[in-house]
Amino acid sequence: MKSTLKQAVRRFTFLYHWGKHAKVLQKSIKTHRRKSLLEILREDRFMTIHGLRFRDGSLPERKSRAFELLLEKQEPVLREGARIVGRQTIFSFPYYLKPEEYSHLQSTGNVTPDYAKVLRLGLAGIRAEAQARLAEGDAALAPEERAFLRAVRHSLDAGMAFSRRYAAELRRRAAAADGERGEAFEELAALMERVPAEPARSFHEAVQSVYFTNLLVWMEGHHLIGLGRFDQYLYPYLERDLERGVLSMEEAKQILIDFWRAVNQEYARRSSVLPGDTGQAIVIGGVDAAGEDVTNPLSYLVLDVVEELRPLDPKIILRVHAKTPPDLLQRCVELVGKGMGYPLFVGDELNISGMLNDGYSLEDARNYCTSACWEPLVPGLSFDQNNVGSVVFLHALEAALNHGKSIADGSPLGADFGGVEDYATYDELKEAVKKEI
Repeated sequence: MKSTLKQAVRRFTFLYHWGKHAKVLQKSIKTHRRKSLLEILREDRFMTIHGLRFRDGSLPERKSRAFELLLEKQEPVLREGARIVGRQTIFSFPYYLKPEEYSHLQSTGNVTPDYAKVLRLGLAGIRAEAQARLAEGDAALAPEERAFLRAVRHSLDAGMAFSRRYAAELRRRAAAADGERGEAFEELAALMERVPAEPARSFHEAVQSVYFTNLLVWMEGHHLIGLGRFDQYLYPYLERDLERGVLSMEEAKQILIDFWRAVNQEYARRSSVLPGDTGQAIVIGGVDAAGEDVTNPLSYLVLDVVEELRPLDPKIILRVHAKTPPDLLQRCVELVGKGMGYPLFVGDELNISGMLNDGYSLEDARNYCTSACWEPLVPGLSFDQNNVGSVVFLHALEAALNHGKSIADGSPLGADFGGVEDYATYDELKEAVKKEI
């Protein structure tokens, strides 16, 4: 009897999982035409069955172990001649949620990681920060904080191991190739052995580190992940390489072209949340913490790249203020006139003042970028979830009128603050609706 029940439960969870991931499976089929349908189905089944192991421990730790399994099963694939590497080949995320958790959990979107911190510290440095917090002892942290930090540590280890697998594959190809092709593989292998685990030292390392970090966030199941103030966190590396004479502007442009091609590899899948738009916004221009203009040669180079490639994404957003160079503004207007649909323009004065009203410091407000839907946010700091989930205000009214339940079928809609018979005045009903919201 127990065996039969166990089989029934596993079958139910398997079918439930398939229903939740039907769109992912469909995208997998479209993205990897060379894979047979049977191969894709086997991959999805593998992730479901093996994911069932992750039923113990805190939610963050379960997800970090599932993320590790997902990365372990990826196949390191390389585009011919590419200088920016990394791609997702399996899209079915291992099953790690308990049935009751599906009702109140969803993936995170419309956020922009702190790429500048990744470039400065590397994933290993961020891991060390998490480890240092854990070393403070049980008294300094709540249990859920410790669980989260352990999950951070585990996820970063998995991400760094994934990058090392790319380095190993590149080493293998370097050994099998001759001449310039072998040297190119060797150069990329050395690069992947360093980033994103360690701090970037060159423009090429920095661009690769940003791309791989962005890829990892997408692979963990999040969406509409922005690329932030691209010309600000990358320019110090470009400037240093130009001063040392180890890189030309044309070589930098080719690296950026490869970056653009890489972030568009999974365009169809990444735009499934917002059809036709991946939300990978790139912000250029604006001001620094002192309020001074920060336009630099990389700001213009980004525009050269998108004019040549004319991609749908990433969208370019220009931060405009009183000191924006007229030639930069004119260049952006010309690109819009060519029918590209971008750059888009956002005003620093209104956005910064609005963020100050919301409680941000002046330094953070001046460092704003935008989300996929153009709301201002601070990279690595804001976690405002705009356009993710929804509040049905009529449900709040219905719950307030019917003891927190649906009038139609009695299903729960909210808390029980009373029913229509309990409110003596309109204001009492209004307060109950506010509480439901």
